[in-house]
Amino acid sequence: MPLTAPKTHTLRIALTERCTLRCAHCSSGGYTDVSLPCDEAVRIVRAVAALGVRYVQLTGGEPLLYGDLIPLCEQLSAIDGLREVTLCTNGTFLRRFARTLRKTGLRSVEVGIPTLDSTRYRTFTNGGSLVDALDGLRAAAEAGFFPIRIGTVLIDGVNDDEITSFVDLTRNDPLEIRFYELVGVGCAQRLVRASFLPRDLVLRTLPELIPLPYRLGMGELYCLPEATGKVALIASPKTALHAADGVLRLTADGFLKPTVDSRQEFFVRRLSDEQLQMQLMRAMTYTVPEDAPLEPLGAHEERDMIRIGG
Repeated sequence: MPLTAPKTHTLRIALTERCTLRCAHCSSGGYTDVSLPCDEAVRIVRAVAALGVRYVQLTGGEPLLYGDLIPLCEQLSAIDGLREVTLCTNGTFLRRFARTLRKTGLRSVEVGIPTLDSTRYRTFTNGGSLVDALDGLRAAAEAGFFPIRIGTVLIDGVNDDEITSFVDLTRNDPLEIRFYELVGVGCAQRLVRASFLPRDLVLRTLPELIPLPYRLGMGELYCLPEATGKVALIASPKTALHAADGVLRLTADGFLKPTVDSRQEFFVRRLSDEQLQMQLMRAMTYTVPEDAPLEPLGAHEERDMIRIGG
């Protein structure tokens, strides 16, 4: 009987550090060409699935820049035990790939959209096009993806006045809007200090939201009365000593992070089967020592979010 670590339900994989955008909370400048080899990704996913992980999220950087994305999705879709493989993308190339990706067996997609204002979007992403992202979202719906999620990081001065506009998208369409609290890693530290918004702002803005009896790790689900879609509120760790969110993160250069803001990393590439299982169990059961000093939000500088995968 295999060892299991029940608290870890999701593996989030940064397939590449490359990206088409330079969002202010994610990237401090250029990118590297580091990518995780397809065979390594499949091997690691098979191993974590055997340990009880049921959800895989493919991200980056921008995963649509990953050259082996189609064969990777085909192989992951065939792994026993996985309930869902999700593509997490900025959506700017999604129209081009949506139908092909759907044919691989991929069913779920999350499109990161920081703002519904085209001028703000262009500024925040350093030149990106909101039209391209929305076209990608529509292409995903036309290709038959379900569920379709929109991921939005709450940031003061960027989208604090757009909460109602985002939630209104769920009234008639089966979308899930995910509001994430800003995580203070890498270049996001300066934004956290100046622009952090709590997820409770969504509830204060829309008190009519109805709580649903589901949990999402560090998140909660809601809906508007009689709405077709849902609203998720995802918490951010406030210090290094927080409860694990159940998500293990694999970086493009082959390191596992127990939590998004953890300094501890476990290298998992080019290992024997026994060594790989040992490293996976170490990462999945890792806890911060009780005597570790408290660190303020925004104290983790080693990697920008673009190198972690969110």
